[in-house]
Amino acid sequence: MKILIVEDDDFIGESIKDYFEMTGNKVDYFSNPKKALENIYPSHYDIFLFDVNMEGLNGFELYKELKR
Repeated sequence: MKILIVEDDDFIGESIKDYFEMTGNKVDYFSNPKKALENIYPSHYDIFLFDVNMEGLNGFELYKELKR
């Protein structure tokens, strides 16, 4: 599976990324939601994991932007 993680806490984000990579998944991790938006296309992801409480663009807003 290919997973996109957007988490502004680097310790949490890297921990989640490491776990999913150990189980054989391809993971892209961004600590900045705007950088994630800039780099997401043309990639295809099976799972999105977004932090809900991020500065500037929270997980819900990021999801809405991706749906456009």
